[in-house]
Amino acid sequence: MDAYAPIAEFYDSEHDEFAEDIEWYVHLAGVAGPRMLEMGCGSGRLLAPLAVAGNQVVGLDSSVAMLERAGTRLHAAVARGDVRLVPGSMEDLPDTVSGPFDLVIIPLNGLLHVDAPEGQQHVLAEAARVLRSGGLLAIDVLHAIPDALTAFDGRVMHEGSWEIDGGVIAKFSSRTVDWTNQLIAAEVWYDALGGDGALSRHRTAFAMRWVSPAEIALMLTAAGFVDVNLAGGYDGSPLSDMSDRMLVVARKPDAR
Repeated sequence: MDAYAPIAEFYDSEHDEFAEDIEWYVHLAGVAGPRMLEMGCGSGRLLAPLAVAGNQVVGLDSSVAMLERAGTRLHAAVARGDVRLVPGSMEDLPDTVSGPFDLVIIPLNGLLHVDAPEGQQHVLAEAARVLRSGGLLAIDVLHAIPDALTAFDGRVMHEGSWEIDGGVIAKFSSRTVDWTNQLIAAEVWYDALGGDGALSRHRTAFAMRWVSPAEIALMLTAAGFVDVNLAGGYDGSPLSDMSDRMLVVARKPDAR
């Protein structure tokens, strides 16, 4: 089931203003090389600026609805030869995504949408498989500190409102935590108030599995990566108990 299909038309209204991570990925591409794979590219928020910066990017996502929006966005933003969109799963990359890539990125909690540890481990193994020797993997996930998780107590929260097409979109959510299995169960609603006063509700639900710093480091080591670095900010600031994001960079070893 495509959890993003019911809300794809509203996703960009919320996320398009977020650009804090773009410079980080552009910098990593400058270090690793221009051939990039974005696992979980969604509606293409990152694809256009990465391509404009001179990279050749493949965007992979399992949501056909989100890829359609990415295609619309990219049609007016960049030359089609700079970006290729591919439907498929991070856990089992399609044959058309063979690499080798200089850089693989999994942005904004993409890895956490794979809600089993075995699946997450397989995603990392797939990333290693398509990277060139010496290539880099970059992951951006929630830093699951207790203060953040205890706020997910099932209450309905208003997350924001945005103007769109002469109307207003309001987002509400309810999240609960399964501490034993490291799962966050989310139910999300977008209420759309049209310019004509008509109100419609669009609902989806999904689970995310968080990873601890030690766990992600062990997973990466098991997948064959080396030089694992954990940061708490896009500026490279150290990961701490106050960090709300965990930014991970690891390298595939050079061929012997």
